[in-house]
This record gives sequence, C-alpha cells and structure tokens, in this order.
Amino acid sequence: MLQLAHLVVLMTSTAEGALHSKSFGQMITIPIQKQMVPVQRNNETVSYKSAYFATIQVGQQELSVTFDTASGQVIVPSATCKSKSCLLHRRYDVHRSPTGKDIDADGSTVETDGERDVVTVGFGTGEVSGDFASDTICMKGEGASGAAISHCVKDVHLLMATEMSDEPFHSFAFDGVLGLGLSALSITPDFSFFDAMIARSQLAAPQFALSLASSDDEGSSEISFGGYNAARIRSQPQWSSVAYPELGYWQLNVKEVRVDGKVLEFCQKQKCGAVVDSGSSQLGVPGPMFSDLRTLLSNIQIGNDTSSMDCRESKGPQMEIDFGDFSIKVDSKDYARPKPFLAAKTGRMTCRPNLMRVAMPPPLGPNLLVLGEPVLRRYYTVFDWAKKAIGFAEPKEELAQDDTVLVLLQVDTAVHRKMA
Repeated sequence: MLQLAHLVVLMTSTAEGALHSKSFGQMITIPIQKQMVPVQRNNETVSYKSAYFATIQVGQQELSVTFDTASGQVIVPSATCKSKSCLLHRRYDVHRSPTGKDIDADGSTVETDGERDVVTVGFGTGEVSGDFASDTICMKGEGASGAAISHCVKDVHLLMATEMSDEPFHSFAFDGVLGLGLSALSITPDFSFFDAMIARSQLAAPQFALSLASSDDEGSSEISFGGYNAARIRSQPQWSSVAYPELGYWQLNVKEVRVDGKVLEFCQKQKCGAVVDSGSSQLGVPGPMFSDLRTLLSNIQIGNDTSSMDCRESKGPQMEIDFGDFSIKVDSKDYARPKPFLAAKTGRMTCRPNLMRVAMPPPLGPNLLVLGEPVLRRYYTVFDWAKKAIGFAEPKEELAQDDTVLVLLQVDTAVHRKMA
C-alpha cells in the first residue's frame, strides 16, 4: 500500500491540453455500479472491499472501468493477455475494432512485425504492463435535461494490458481503469481521457464530478462530465486550488488536521498535502501520524458481543481536515471498520478507524494524506480542469461508509522498447 521507495515517470509531459473556448454545450451523467467483496478471517466476514465502475464502449467492444482520479490513462485488458486476472475479465481486441490501431507511445503507427513500445504502470495496489492503441471511446448516460444521450471521443490513446497483477484486478468485477488525473500524470497528454474530451468534444464546462454512495441501489452513484449535477447537492461547492498541478495529481495543501477540535501536531511541524483519489478505498495518512490518529479515532464500547455490533453506527470522534479557506469533516460512520476489535487480555471491545499508512517519497510525499472513498462518499466532489481546483459540496443525502481495501493511486510508469 503506497510503499514504493521512489517515483519514476518516463515519457511524461506536464503540458495540459488546450481548452476550447467555444462550442461548449453538453453534460453527460453516467450511473456507476458498486461491488462489495467480503473479507474474511477465521471463516467470519470482518469487513468488505468495494469498487465503483461503469460500462464504456471501446471501439465496438463493451468494457467496465473504474474511474480513478489518481492515474493518468485508460487501461483495458488485452485480448493477448493470458494472466489469471485478465482471463476473468472481458478483453479488448484492437484488431476487431474498425476504429482501433496499434500505436507507440508517441502516437505513431506500429510497423508490422517491428519493434514497439511497452509500458509498466505501478499503483499503490497492483501493477499492469502492456502495449498501446488508439480507439474511439463512447459512454451512455443522461444529458442535463434527463434525456438519454451518448458521448464519443475519437482517437483516445490507451494502454492494452498484457499482464495484470492479481491484486486488485482478480478480486473485482471491473475490467479496466479510466484515469482522470491531470495531464502531467499521463504518459503523454494524448493519453489523458478528459483532456481529449475537452479538446475534441463539446462539454458544457471543463469539469467532472463524482457522487459515490454506499447504497447498492441502481443510480445511487454517478459521474458527470461537463459540469456537476446541482440536484445532488444542498449548497454550492467550496473550492480549493490544486497544489503542484505539474505533478498530475488532484492534490491540496493541508493547513491542519483536527480530531474533535484538537489539533494534531504533525501538520503543524511540517507541511502536509492531500491527494483526492477515487481509486483508493481507505483514508490514507502519513506513517508518523498513523498511530496517534488511530488512537484518537478509536472508540471503546461497552460489552463484549461483537456479533451484532456495527461500529459505523456508533458515535465516535470527528476528524476534520482544514485546507485554509474551509475544512471537510468525516465521522465514525465514514471511517470506522464495521467489526469491532475484542482485546483478549482486557475484554474491551474497541471500534477502530479504517486507515492505511502512506509512505510516498518527494515530491508527492512524504507528508501525504490520501482522501479516498470515505471522503468521496461523504461529499459530492467537483474537479475543475481549467481552474485546477476541487470543490466539495454537501450531498442531499448522507451516505454511510463501507470498509474497503483498494489503492489505485498511480506511483510508477515506465515505457521501453521490445522486439516483435
């Protein structure tokens, strides 16, 4: 979990795609499905890992993808992939697509029986390797009026995975990943899907917005491209500017972290940052902060019956992350593990927070928080590509928390040349 010793990005550009200043007009909202996978210990379900995904069309082939704000490219399993994780999923065949073609990292067409570029992308959880292609990607959803529409983006550069690690891809139903990080996180700007949407399409605004729910009800979660769904929020978003957009992450500066009003010293003594990552299923905190925060957010319960208790329903401390102009808050229903911990020696039953240690090197780390699904389920979140800012809004319905273990924060990308 986010414990690589270094960050390597090869063939990556910091240039952002040009924003069209005319013909903006369309917003499309796509329903997102949710999958929960039980995590068991001693034949007992102690928690769940979850993922959110939707169906897109690559060429003429339907595939499901999870939308990941901390990676920079579209990744789909290749028809040539024989790894166990690939065989469980639908695989993309570029040769079956009339609009698809094999390309190298610079977009040039691959010569028949010639050398070609290959890439390895490392995440906080897992890794993929593969070749490159370009194709048309289409999505179906609703327009601003509620009418069914489709939206297609031509000549999107993508990664065809020829190898996929077991974790996390073996456990989840989604086939691939659609990265929504800023262009600097992409192999080149042409691999940035949202950059391509802006440059080649007609969007009402250079924004996308996420609403993630813990409910399994169809349509309870959604992603909007071209603006945000005002019907989902109680008040206007509060905005904070992205720090270091040249790194490609949706990262914010953190002024301080508080628990029930008490300021943690860690972010007082050194500068802290936070990456908003829809591909991370937990709340990540820097290693030196982990023990103190876990203790402060733990909540001792009366009794020792762990069979019926759900810690998300208990009243625990409130955690607050201050960005300077405003702060966001998460409660025990957002961060708590469902199952309490029963200490054998004392007999005490304790509700513990669902935290993960984050150990990232500079320039992204080391004092980095990862705001994953616990925060994105708590707030309706808007990402503004032009202003390089993130907006948080109170949703009309508060959403409960599910325990999860998935980290799709892109940490490593390397492109090299291979023989045919």
